Amino acid sequence: MPNAVYQAAPAAGADPLTLLDSLSFRTAVEAIDPADTAALTAAITAAVTANPRLGSAPVPGPARGGAEFNGPPAGDRKPASLADAIAAKFSG
Repeated sequence: MPNAVYQAAPAAGADPLTLLDSLSFRTAVEAIDPADTAALTAAITAAVTANPRLGSAPVPGPARGGAEFNGPPAGDRKPASLADAIAAKFSG
């Protein structure tokens, strides 16, 4: 039943985790066949109507990272090899 709730909840405007945490919802849907998506969706809609807290939770955005996406930082860079270091020393 949890998989069926996870699949049907977003289309019905509900948060599947909150629904499955609700004892009254689980009691209401225990007799419903998980393959009966119409009955399950109707039960989810009725539960959200009765208790708006069961509605969709805000979807968190992607985690912010600290990587530099504009290219490498400007400034002096260490040579990658000894040959690069020697070439840099004698070229300028």
